[in-house]
Amino acid sequence: MTLYYFESVLPESYFDLETEPIMANKTYRLTENRKRIRGDCDGKSSLCQSIAKRLSTERGAYPIYGELYGVAFDDLWDLPATLIETEVEARIKESLLQDDRILSVKNFVFQRCENGLEVEFAVATEEEETVIDWRLEYD
Repeated sequence: MTLYYFESVLPESYFDLETEPIMANKTYRLTENRKRIRGDCDGKSSLCQSIAKRLSTERGAYPIYGELYGVAFDDLWDLPATLIETEVEARIKESLLQDDRILSVKNFVFQRCENGLEVEFAVATEEEETVIDWRLEYD
């Protein structure tokens, strides 16, 4: 019986903290209500799912994710109305640009609604630009 240690099985670059991780393009496919996994997806579908997961995960709320995964939206609603849109834009950009497939996040359009804020923005990758519609709701 041969015992393998992580160092002998994994490439040396795996342990190099200076190397940035590469985001996988193929991943599992979540159902619309995000409660079940049904097959897999890649390409634009994978990217859109990744964006939805990041934007719907409150930063620091779940130990399974790293400290930088997700977006901190909960503290925004105490800010003056004039600052909320600026902060939302900055926080969305900060979160999504961690994905190495995303080159830029731009063209933000905000629409106030009854119990929150609707946000439209464009995400550019090497292949195409995708428009994302997102709704933030007050608790």
